[in-house]
Amino acid sequence: MVILRSGQRADSSAAAARDVATAILEAAATVFYRSGFADCTLAAIAAEAGCSLAELEAHFEDKHELHESIVVMIQREAKELFMLTLPDEIDIVEKLRLLLTHQAEWGNRRRETLSFLARPEPQNAGRARGLDLDDYYLEGTVGWFERHDVAGELGLAIPGEMAAHVFRALQIGFYDRWVARGGSESFLDNTDMVLDIFLNGVRTKKS
Repeated sequence: MVILRSGQRADSSAAAARDVATAILEAAATVFYRSGFADCTLAAIAAEAGCSLAELEAHFEDKHELHESIVVMIQREAKELFMLTLPDEIDIVEKLRLLLTHQAEWGNRRRETLSFLARPEPQNAGRARGLDLDDYYLEGTVGWFERHDVAGELGLAIPGEMAAHVFRALQIGFYDRWVARGGSESFLDNTDMVLDIFLNGVRTKKS
């Protein structure tokens, strides 16, 4: 039999609480997406999360707190994507392709959440254009270029910060198209196109 010390029990309990909170947030995003923010209930969210209403209310006071926590979760996850470890043996273009792939896979996992937050509902006001993710993506992209393109392997014809703006503008354009088409496409469908357009636009042209 494994005996847990008090510190281990506390860590285990905290991890379990985080898991429950995450499950509730993911369930809330699903119910918001399916039923709309105004029409859904905390009971429906608890049922989707597989927990009791009392357990849900121990973590979140109401739907508005759930909504804000979902936005914070999405912002945190979007920022963390830029910090993923990439293989040293691949070149910079393949690393950039992997970054886009990781972002696309995350977008697919969070499809219902992103679709809900993109809707023009009152509680989503001010969260258009990438759900207020622009600062995260710009900062993340600039930092990514600084860490991975130290030797100038990408061959950028413009400063890295400007290239980050171009990169983000392309992502916004394809995201807007995804929203306009009802979120039916996979984000992965556009990965190669985004990369090709970006590289053709910002790299130094060879004579």
